[in-house]
Amino acid sequence: MTRRRVLIAAALAVAVVAVALVPGYTSQYGLLVAFEIVQLAALAQAWSLMAGYGGIVSLAVAAFVGVGSYATAEVSAKAGLGLYPSVLAGGVVSVVFALIVAVPMLRFRGLYFTIGSLVLAEALGIFMSNYNGFGGNMGITLAGTAPSPRTIYLISVVIALLATCIVAWLVRSRLGLGLRAIRDDEDVAERVGVLTFRTKLTVFLIASFVMGLVGGVQAEWTGYIEPAGAFALDWTVETVNAAIIGGVGTIVGPLAGSAVSVGLSQRLASYPEIHLIILGVLLIVIIRLAPNGLWGAACQLARAGQRRFLGRLDSADSPASAVAVPAVAVPAVAVASGAEPASSAPGPAGTGEPLLRAVGVGKVYGGVRAVDGVDMELLRGEVLGMVGPNGAGKSTLIGLLSGAISGDGTVELFGEDVTAAGARQRARRGIGRTHQVPRPFGQMSVMENLLVAHLHGAKGSGRAARAECERILARCGLLDFAHVRASELGLLRLKRLELARALAVRPRILLLDEIGAGLVESELTELIELIRALSHEVDAILIVEHVIDVIRECCDRLIVIDRGKLLVGGNPDEVLRDPQVAAVYLGTSGGEEIRRTAGSRRSARPLLEVKAVAAGYGAFRALHDVSLTVGPGEVLALLGANGAGKTTTARSISGMLPVSNGEIWLDGQRISGRRPHDIVRLGVAHCMEGRKIFGDLTVEENLLLGARAARSARERQRRLDSVYDVFEALRERRGNSGSALSGGQQQMLAIGRALMADPRLIIFDEISLGLAPITVDRLYETLIEINSRGVAMIIIEQNVERGLALADHVAVLEKGRVALTGEPADIRADDRLLSLYVGEAKGDGASPAPAPQP
Repeated sequence: MTRRRVLIAAALAVAVVAVALVPGYTSQYGLLVAFEIVQLAALAQAWSLMAGYGGIVSLAVAAFVGVGSYATAEVSAKAGLGLYPSVLAGGVVSVVFALIVAVPMLRFRGLYFTIGSLVLAEALGIFMSNYNGFGGNMGITLAGTAPSPRTIYLISVVIALLATCIVAWLVRSRLGLGLRAIRDDEDVAERVGVLTFRTKLTVFLIASFVMGLVGGVQAEWTGYIEPAGAFALDWTVETVNAAIIGGVGTIVGPLAGSAVSVGLSQRLASYPEIHLIILGVLLIVIIRLAPNGLWGAACQLARAGQRRFLGRLDSADSPASAVAVPAVAVPAVAVASGAEPASSAPGPAGTGEPLLRAVGVGKVYGGVRAVDGVDMELLRGEVLGMVGPNGAGKSTLIGLLSGAISGDGTVELFGEDVTAAGARQRARRGIGRTHQVPRPFGQMSVMENLLVAHLHGAKGSGRAARAECERILARCGLLDFAHVRASELGLLRLKRLELARALAVRPRILLLDEIGAGLVESELTELIELIRALSHEVDAILIVEHVIDVIRECCDRLIVIDRGKLLVGGNPDEVLRDPQVAAVYLGTSGGEEIRRTAGSRRSARPLLEVKAVAAGYGAFRALHDVSLTVGPGEVLALLGANGAGKTTTARSISGMLPVSNGEIWLDGQRISGRRPHDIVRLGVAHCMEGRKIFGDLTVEENLLLGARAARSARERQRRLDSVYDVFEALRERRGNSGSALSGGQQQMLAIGRALMADPRLIIFDEISLGLAPITVDRLYETLIEINSRGVAMIIIEQNVERGLALADHVAVLEKGRVALTGEPADIRADDRLLSLYVGEAKGDGASPAPAPQP
């Protein structure tokens, strides 16, 4: 047992003894207050289990407390059972009632479930008031003598302790991991094998049982129940308040919150006119300043103090401190010890029987046929590539094959018709998949992300499951980040996490959706080696990818999808040379970089000046003394390996990240320290990495948000038409929601939204990420046209040649510092450029990084 667990166990033992001794050391009034605290603690703990760990926000607490009260009263009055059996009956009947209502209720998600639960509680109270079978408004009086306050208090302590122990055990169990995955992303949880409905039902019944027990104790204590009290909304309000004040999704939080809530209510009992106002203000302050509750805030302060005490604030090498931005690349093919390294040579082309077959599969979204009657087979031992222009239907087809999307046609898996099977069943039968846009379980650690998939999808267990997940993390270059929260990883490490989680289900078939997007050359080499190795370990692989090198090096066969239909298929080299493919996918240039005559356009007065800027994320310092300038109408290519600080520089300029040192000036005005929307109004637009579109808004609404500073409706319409001329696919889908777009279309939307601001300076962060070559060609042609009108640009681009072709000036970052600056031709010829991407820069050069300021 670890030292931390020993301390926790000792603290709990002391707390239990102290609570048990309360009756002997307090007055009758003090005992009553203590009873209210432990009663509320049990309810808050049960509610926190649902809402904090499962995302099931129920407002039906009063319903289950009321059912437990009436069940206890009926059993006590008519069956003559004693105190303990009567209270237990309240919990059991609440479970039965929860089981009846759960089938329809748990089919709802989010706000709909919350509203439905509130309606259930109110409707039940009205029914009980009008139904004379249980006394109607007159209620029920229990026979016999009420238990002593001490007895009732100790029973409540046992219930609160039982609820706490159940929550503490459950959240660390296989069921608890699945529950937390459902909270973060229910659809993805199902796709990795979690029995989502069964998991939610189990937790719903456990919480209902605890609430029913509390209702039973309340009935025994008062000796009389009636609908207005048993089903009062106060039960729900006080429970939710206590959990939020203490900290939802923690073990200690609901207990502490109950003590604070009851204690404050007792203090304010003499001031009924301001009682609710003060509680409301307290709740708002906690939600605003301490969203994790008082206990969560205390834990954060304790961790911060511990870091200061141990002198770790300046430790930039700690993996936990390098999570908010991409850090220096970690090798992706570090095979764990004990695992045999697979041959790097490509495997033989698949010649076996079909493992995955689709016949006439299709899907329609709002009148647009995303996939239209596709027939395809994935053979044993085969690595099959799939390419096509953005919006062709590739990701939709992946969803149809994996069971995440239902549609037309039939799908066979290992010779069995699985058309009616969902994503969970197919995952358990051997399909592992990644997502084009990473969808991690954000509030869980990297290790927990894999454990969910392994324990549920692969049905692993015990220490062997953790050892297997550690091996996979080592192989994917994420072992040093095993205990880091997934939401704190950069985009490219999230892509690695997608692959690692897919491997954790022990798949026989891997479906990889654009995991190579945004990788630099050295990382692409590692990815190719990893895919080659995996081809010897799984039965078959399907790769959707825009990076042609991955397709050429890894795939035995290639198919091309266009407008939802299968265009052509065959040998990768032959398919890529097909004139149809060049026309619809590679474009007339065949993917060649677009070039223009770029020369120095340095102005005496720069438009943008970044002066000795430093910035970071918490303890991690991502930028150190970065200085660069952009002249009016100039294009600056900001290059560097993943984790060099490019995105952090962009976020600092646009005001999304405060600078800790240095200054940023725009056209003679200091903008460092200003709010992002103020910087936008001054003429800076930022097309962010990772798209960041508003999924619930339509395409046109997303675009119009970027033109809020336009002076007239005519000007907004002009900008809108200009964007639609660039991206015809957006015009066709102008009424569709952002979340309904393919990954490539979402990238187009993000770029179009930045253009709608009609800025003087645009920052493009990885604008080609996830786009087909023909779309990138058209995009860069558009950027040249925009730049010719005098708009300055900062281009952050992993494709070095493409960035150099467009730029007037270049800055190359390394570990948060400017390592190279100069004209594109000079940078291209500099031997240090390659070493900055694949290793340390060496040798002297004509363009050294600026010296740090004292």
